[in-house]
Amino acid sequence: EMDGKRKSSSENDGDVDAVVDGRAPRVYKASEAHGSTIYKISLKNINRHSDVGALKRLFRKHEVNFSKIKKRKNMDHAFVTFPTEEAMNKAATTFNNFKFKGQHLRVEEAKVLEDPFISAQNQRMKNNKRGNPQKRHKASDVDPSIPPLEQVADKACPLWRVPYEQQLNIKENLVQKGFFNVAKGIRKAVTGKDNVWIADAMRKYDGLPCVIEDIVPSPLVKGYRTKCEFTIGAGPHHEENTVGFRIGSYQDGSITVVPPTLCENVSEEMKVTVSSVQEFVRGSGFSHYDKVIHKGTWRQLLLRTTRRGETLAVLYLCDTSLEDTDLGVIVEAWKSFIDNNTNVPITVALLQVDNSISCRGGPDRPNPILVHGEREYITEDLLGLEFRISADAFFQVNTEGAEKLYSLIGDWCKLSSNKNETLLDVCCGTGTIGQTLASKVHEVIGIEMVEEAVEDAKDNAERNGITNVTYYADRAENVMHNISQSLGQKHVVAVVDPPRAGLHPKVVRTLRTSQQINRLVYVSCSLKGATANVIDLCRSRSKKFKGEPYQLVRAATVDMFPHTDHCEVVMFLARGDALQDEWEPTRDSETTTSASTPSTPTATPVKTETLSTTSDEVNGDKKEESELREQATEAETSGEDQEGDGSAKQQQSWCSIM
Repeated sequence: EMDGKRKSSSENDGDVDAVVDGRAPRVYKASEAHGSTIYKISLKNINRHSDVGALKRLFRKHEVNFSKIKKRKNMDHAFVTFPTEEAMNKAATTFNNFKFKGQHLRVEEAKVLEDPFISAQNQRMKNNKRGNPQKRHKASDVDPSIPPLEQVADKACPLWRVPYEQQLNIKENLVQKGFFNVAKGIRKAVTGKDNVWIADAMRKYDGLPCVIEDIVPSPLVKGYRTKCEFTIGAGPHHEENTVGFRIGSYQDGSITVVPPTLCENVSEEMKVTVSSVQEFVRGSGFSHYDKVIHKGTWRQLLLRTTRRGETLAVLYLCDTSLEDTDLGVIVEAWKSFIDNNTNVPITVALLQVDNSISCRGGPDRPNPILVHGEREYITEDLLGLEFRISADAFFQVNTEGAEKLYSLIGDWCKLSSNKNETLLDVCCGTGTIGQTLASKVHEVIGIEMVEEAVEDAKDNAERNGITNVTYYADRAENVMHNISQSLGQKHVVAVVDPPRAGLHPKVVRTLRTSQQINRLVYVSCSLKGATANVIDLCRSRSKKFKGEPYQLVRAATVDMFPHTDHCEVVMFLARGDALQDEWEPTRDSETTTSASTPSTPTATPVKTETLSTTSDEVNGDKKEESELREQATEAETSGEDQEGDGSAKQQQSWCSIM
């Protein structure tokens, strides 16, 4: 145990009534830059045809700093939040009675919404007074009458009580319903002769836009997750420093943490590690970080494992309430725990200070402290290649399922035997898809916005002797156009694996105008998020969407996340000569042969490129980027991921596609 006085996160930690009755400070509003802050106005009498982008340009033109603008389509008012009172007052002075697009704007004080945690707790108190304490507010809420261990299992693994074959049927039905919406959207977006293929497809496939192959099951059903993020907080009986998953979300008024004992997707090895780390933090002399009052120390435990038997552990903490010597004491104690605990065979251990509200880092977050091990990453084998996995880099959490997924992608790329094609890997992460196919193409070009992931991709290429890859560390929307221009007349096959919100509209338009690309494989973890992209790729030519439209040829579902309602969807889109490709149904046994034995290609050295983009180009796309991000934010809850993966790719329920 560490020496030192226990630093409690609150006088009555875990007692929600202490928060509801006002004894705890409501710092939520002032600290959340993009939430319902205390600095908020209502902007009225707006031209109904003005969108959010026009308002943002207006604010920037007059140098008024804002946090967020919300305006519904065809409405005459908007809500604007600000980071400071000074910015709010400047907006009121500048825009009250300001003439904008023929109408005089009016600024009024806006009602500040209550902290959602406080609001949810108040609602529970009302239910208690009405004699209905067990009322569930949403269909997604867990049953409060069952034991907490079952509650968290229901939240993290909502299908864990269902036989696996039935789980697959549920997912196939959900995906099929999603594709009915895709078909309707494409039908409305295409005109004239472009309408023929979708009309024929909907007749042939009973309202679906293409053939949808049978779902590919996960080879591993239990304990498949190789990455989990466990919250450290108050347990169901107010136990400090409980390590596990949250039963609910902040918005639902629940910050209770429960161990993952019954979670079928968490391996037994991880559960042992969680239990051991829980003993460590409980004996540390420091309390957990309280998300309501923003005080305390311990925040989160990240665990990543590989089939090589390696484990990466990152312990996150907030140091704002620590004394000068406390951090050094914690480092030594964490190191001693790892070195002396034989029940927890951790290969790499890090200590990460993170004082951000969401514990998602930021520009001011310091580098992690290496406490145990020789490097800050672990390694995994996938389809005959070796990949480096760092703490924050994206890597599929089901390695066996990823091999099925990537092999299917390789088959659907339909690469020629003469290796004369270029593979464009958009949102490439650590380079897994492109590198498993590098031996089959002339070159691979990867685009990834996370610089750490690009560094991992470069290292992965070098350790596998792959020299025909180039990486661009930037947002796809910033570099896609210039990359397309540089490809000239090369034959290009594109693979896109975007985050949940889908591709930026500018990337979609570039994929259409790039005449070199006739075959496109779209990988999505959210069919709802991908629907707009697919429709825009297929819609008829217009001033906004130039280039020959694609056709959706086929789709398949790959179950990467047993016991949950998540899955991956792979779609093949084609145009021009690629529409004449011959297809054979993809069998489960065949999906492991495409990229399983890659040879080592030779070409130009591995390099990272940066394409310059003018400020006008970037600023011109702020509207689309912001709107896309806002759609994604509104589609998801801002609570922590109950599956334990902080990746944006796995946070939204598939039920939303209905």
